[in-house]
Amino acid sequence: MVIMNGTRWILTAFLTLIIIQSLLLNLIIAQNLDYPSVVYPPLSWRNGLSSKSNFGSLEAAGVKPILVNGNFVCGFHCTSTTLETCFFAISFFNTSFAAVTGDNSNPSPEIVIVWSANRNNPVQLEAELKFTQQGDLVLQDAHGALVWSTNTTAARLNLTHQGNLLLFDKTNKVLWQSFDHPTDSFLPGQRLVYGQKLRSSQSEMNLSEGLYSFIIDDHGYFMAYMEPDPFQVYYWSDRVYSSRTKAGQFYTEFEDMATLWNSTFTLIKIRSDGHLMGYQSTNSSWTESMDIFGINQCNYPLVCGEYGLCTESSDSTTCSCPGVGVKKYSKKVDEEDYLDHIISGLPTRFSYEELKVITKNFSIKLGEGGFGRKAKEEQLEDLVDKHGDEMQSNASEVVKTMKVAACCLRNEIRRRPSMSTVVKVLEGSMNIEDSLSYDFSNLPELEAVATDSLILASSLSGPR
Repeated sequence: MVIMNGTRWILTAFLTLIIIQSLLLNLIIAQNLDYPSVVYPPLSWRNGLSSKSNFGSLEAAGVKPILVNGNFVCGFHCTSTTLETCFFAISFFNTSFAAVTGDNSNPSPEIVIVWSANRNNPVQLEAELKFTQQGDLVLQDAHGALVWSTNTTAARLNLTHQGNLLLFDKTNKVLWQSFDHPTDSFLPGQRLVYGQKLRSSQSEMNLSEGLYSFIIDDHGYFMAYMEPDPFQVYYWSDRVYSSRTKAGQFYTEFEDMATLWNSTFTLIKIRSDGHLMGYQSTNSSWTESMDIFGINQCNYPLVCGEYGLCTESSDSTTCSCPGVGVKKYSKKVDEEDYLDHIISGLPTRFSYEELKVITKNFSIKLGEGGFGRKAKEEQLEDLVDKHGDEMQSNASEVVKTMKVAACCLRNEIRRRPSMSTVVKVLEGSMNIEDSLSYDFSNLPELEAVATDSLILASSLSGPR
């Protein structure tokens, strides 16, 4: 009995010593000025003001380090001076972290956020990151509400020298990694596969998801488009540049893209304006070394706003507004009188009893093929509102507009006119072609069009 009690006491003391050593190790790691690249659970970090005086330059940049490896720092990153907008993020320094912390004369190091866990849900001061005893990495706001989690049972958290944040289990198997969840940046050593996307931020200070995305499509082509659904494509590679895994999945690696464009990128990022840029790091700053798409500025969907007309010459891009006048009415009348008399061009409205008489108790079908029949008979003028003086006095312009609309609705997408052509026709500097088809009953679905015959949305008519 004495031997058994002694053995139990020794075992308890041994286990207690192991737990104490683990806690002390994490405490030493967390407090060390040389921030670690690896930590073990349990451990937590709070987004508070740093007490370390020699981290003034990092504080000025809004960075609260947790893990560090080479030029990459993982921790809390605040994009506002009031520390009201903070992210658990990975930042890329243009110089080594040691150089930044060793030079107090550098008030604001050149850093770029390359990944963030909570880009659409920023936190504030006193938010907390926990690496729980169970191995889950959890971000909570200042009130303890869950913001983000990896939902893992990991044994180790590691930041690599390439900026990849990984969670491993006890057998050294990767359970989760930030490279599998890209935001707006693409790093050396990273792979972008079909189903993943680079999604732009709203702006440099607002990391929430923006309008533009870059992906590999299901045929292996590079594609960039503007959200939301239905998306508007503005870049499509002329051939397949991606590779395939053994399972047949398309992918591309950072090094492949750098080789393809014959450049030594340090970083690729899709900007808030939709441009996919290659960056190089120097001792003093980040520089944009290449606009990767290399397309006409007018191809970008919102370069001139939602409805502006973009014109590009050899040395400049000009934005203008199509000459469309808007007539305003201020006469105070009843709604019925307004609809019937002030707004011209509306269809005639009939009461239920009138329709019943006209259609002989709804036995006659009205209005079948009216526009198509008139078009085939070249009598589009008959469709112009007879009761609108303004419409009648500009009947030829109204007919021209109907013909332009017919061109824009062609079944053959490639034959639809560009916005610049539409404007030239409406302004009278170009004529509309003859022999138009007015059959719009079988318009194609976008998904049904083959990728090798689909024209870019920037070349179609529509708001630009």
